[in-house]
Amino acid sequence: MTKTFIDSDIFLDVILDRKPYAKNSSKIFDQAIYKNISLYTSAVCFANIYYIASKNIGKVKAKKLITEFKTLFEVIPTSDRAIHLAIQSSFTDIEDAIQYYTALENRLDLIITRNKKHFKQSEIPVLNPTQYLATLI
Repeated sequence: MTKTFIDSDIFLDVILDRKPYAKNSSKIFDQAIYKNISLYTSAVCFANIYYIASKNIGKVKAKKLITEFKTLFEVIPTSDRAIHLAIQSSFTDIEDAIQYYTALENRLDLIITRNKKHFKQSEIPVLNPTQYLATLI
């Protein structure tokens, strides 16, 4: 089973029903329900998901939705080393660098994000939802 890091934008597409992205992002979570993929994210992503969702749909609804989503993924640890590597890296976005080094340290197989350009130097394959779903055909 593919161990996959899910970036916060994918969660937010579904939680906030962001068109046109929500449909394909939702299908990724369907794959987790069917046990075709193992999903992981970081505590940083989880906090960002809640923060952005609560600002858009309110705290109560955001908490309810992320509680439901939490059954589909595991929050993996971010080490001090991952933070150090992220700071020292050539990534233009420090948050994405932290996500990348967290995924790398936890030996994940894939990163799914809509911000592929932020992961240009990734040693882990990076796909957007449409590209990932195309691999299933």
